[in-house]
Amino acid sequence: MPDTFAISSDFANTIQPALQKKVLPKIREELRFAQLAREGRIDRGSDRLRFFKTTDVAESTAVLPDEISQPTIEALPLFTTVDITPTEIGRVWGISRRAKNLSLYDLVDIARDTIGYDASRRIDTIVRDVLLTGGTVMYAGAATSRITVGAGDTLKMNDARRWLVRLDSMNLPSDGLVAITHPFVVGDLMADTAAPGGWQTVNVYGGSGQGILNGELGRAYGTRFVTTTRSKAYAGAGAAGATVYVTFVGVSPRVIGSATVTDLEFKYNAQSDKSDLLNRKTLLGYYMDYGAGLIESTQYIRFESGATSV
Repeated sequence: MPDTFAISSDFANTIQPALQKKVLPKIREELRFAQLAREGRIDRGSDRLRFFKTTDVAESTAVLPDEISQPTIEALPLFTTVDITPTEIGRVWGISRRAKNLSLYDLVDIARDTIGYDASRRIDTIVRDVLLTGGTVMYAGAATSRITVGAGDTLKMNDARRWLVRLDSMNLPSDGLVAITHPFVVGDLMADTAAPGGWQTVNVYGGSGQGILNGELGRAYGTRFVTTTRSKAYAGAGAAGATVYVTFVGVSPRVIGSATVTDLEFKYNAQSDKSDLLNRKTLLGYYMDYGAGLIESTQYIRFESGATSV
C-alpha cells in the first residue's frame, strides 16, 4: 500500500474553505459637494431658511448742475432674498432575528455602516442636483451645446484658463477656485502637457497651510480639482452618443446654501412593537429634514465636456 495518496481536485473543491472572520473594510467617498455649501439651521416658527444677499447698483453718471443743487435721492436696494425649504428624508432596514443568530458576522454593525454611508451620499446628491439647475454654461472644444459635445471634446489646460478669464470678466472671485468633476475628466487634464499652466498634485502644495478638501487631487491655473464618481454624467447625451460630464467651477458658500430642520439622525430599534409582537426583527434607519438651494444662480461655471474612460 503506498505511503501517500493524491486528493482529486473535485474532492478538494468540496472542502469548506477557512473563513476570514473580519469583513473587509469598505473604501468610500466622503462628502464632495456638500462640503462647499453654506449651512443654516431652521428654528421653530418657520418652515424655510432665508438667505439675504446684497445687490450692486448701476454706476452713476449724474453731475451736480450748480453749487446748491443736491443729488436726486434714490431708494437703496439693500437686500434680495433666497428661501430654501427642506424636506423629510428617511430610510429603514430590517434584520431578522434568525439572520442575526445564524450569521458569522455582526449584521447590525455592518448595516449601520452601510446605511450611514447612504445617508451622507444622499446629502451630497441633493446639493449636486441643485447645482445642475444653474451656473454659467461653458463647453469644451468647439461644442456649443450639450448635444454637440463629442467624446474627444475633453478638458484641456486651455479650458482652465478660459473659465478663469470668464469669471474675471463677470467680476467674480477667481482666486482659490474649486472645481468638482469626474476622475475621467481630470485624467484628461493631467495628460495635457501642450499648454502652460502646469498640473500640480496636491502633495506639492498641500503643506503650504492651505486646507485640503475631501477628494482634492491637484490644481491647474489656480483651480483646485476635487474628484468624485458622483459627479453628473449624461450618458449618450452628446454627439454620436457620447457621455457628457459636468464640471462645477467656483462653487462656494457664496453660491449655494443648505437648510436643516432636523440634523441627520441614525435610529436603532431592537425592541418589539405592535407590528412585530414576537420581536423577530431589528430595525435600523436614518432620518433628516434637509434641503439645499442656489444663493447665486449664475455666479459659477457649469462646464460640460467629454472624457476618456480608462
